[in-house]
Amino acid sequence: MTVPLHPSMTIPAPVRVQAPGKINIHLGVGAANDGYHELATVFQALNLGETLTLIPGGTRSIIVQGRYADAAVPHDETNFARRAVDLLITALEGERDVDVLRDLDIVIDKQVPVAGGMGGGSADAAAALVGAATSSAASMTRSSTNVRSPSEPMSRSSCAGARPSAKVAGNC
Repeated sequence: MTVPLHPSMTIPAPVRVQAPGKINIHLGVGAANDGYHELATVFQALNLGETLTLIPGGTRSIIVQGRYADAAVPHDETNFARRAVDLLITALEGERDVDVLRDLDIVIDKQVPVAGGMGGGSADAAAALVGAATSSAASMTRSSTNVRSPSEPMSRSSCAGARPSAKVAGNC
């Protein structure tokens, strides 16, 4: 008989998230503000993307497979998807139980060319955030506080200071 190390802790199921590719039709770069440039972009989503699978209870591995699996894709802490999850952990620590996120394995099915300007790495980071939020929400009991599922739209009142991209994406 197998006995879990932490009987009170259940490990959530793996989460699979799509990371769509895109091409820029227009990309305008503005002045740097706080180390970040303002961007104005017009892009076309592609019928080409990557799939990330976040597997709780792992060893923090980054596994890259697929058509464009390449040595240029980092398999360590510099991977955009890993960096995004680590920043999420830092941001939520103290407010929410993030233990399930600490040992996530991230499997990237790489179907977008590396360094092709098609959003592979940044889309992977965004998908990793969605998957991590889903994993974190699944590992805890949601309370009546202002915790929302990643698929729930933000309330209008919480959109007042939201970035324009959140408004465009329909989350406000």
